[in-house]
Amino acid sequence: MVLGFNFELLLVTFLMPMLYALVIYFTSPYKSVSFKRGLFFLWGGVTSTVIVKLVYFFIPHFRLVFTPFIKFFGIVGPVEEISKLIMFYMVINITKDQKVSSHPSRFMFYFAMVGLGFAIIENVQYAQTYGSWVLTNRLFTSTIAHMIFGLFLGYWVGLTTIKKRKFEDRSIFGVILNKYKKLKKYTLVLCGLFVSSFYHGIYNYNLATSNES
Repeated sequence: MVLGFNFELLLVTFLMPMLYALVIYFTSPYKSVSFKRGLFFLWGGVTSTVIVKLVYFFIPHFRLVFTPFIKFFGIVGPVEEISKLIMFYMVINITKDQKVSSHPSRFMFYFAMVGLGFAIIENVQYAQTYGSWVLTNRLFTSTIAHMIFGLFLGYWVGLTTIKKRKFEDRSIFGVILNKYKKLKKYTLVLCGLFVSSFYHGIYNYNLATSNES
């Protein structure tokens, strides 16, 4: 604590997420991602928390008491993951980043950055409500969890950029998707939202129902 400002808290809040981001960056295919551009998506994740607040403000009944299953699988998980998805595409449009579609792994890295940005603000909010002691657990649990949810979503969205040659995909489902590009994109994005929201729900549901364990 220096001059009333907790620099240790600041470092813990931002340093660990950045270390996680560097791990993904250095393990990504060579020259497939830009860490500098990833910071824009990190900011997008920070801003996505505003969308979540707006949803709960304009749809107040979402804050009513539901069973843990409905609350986390049907509301919290989907709302937060959709908010991240919206900000991801907003960052692409604002920065006019056309290269993001040239390699599927870019989506995984940039979505992970969005997840980390969301986790940073969420950690700050929890620290303000419950005290800085909660960061000890959250930096190694929820922060990584949000990053992983982003990797899941980014994987499915990244599949929309893969172009297959004629007859390469022999399944009827694959042939239909390759024939109708928009259907393919929407289907794969919805799959990504379902997977990320599902695992998001599992994480929150476990925290809410496991008690002391």
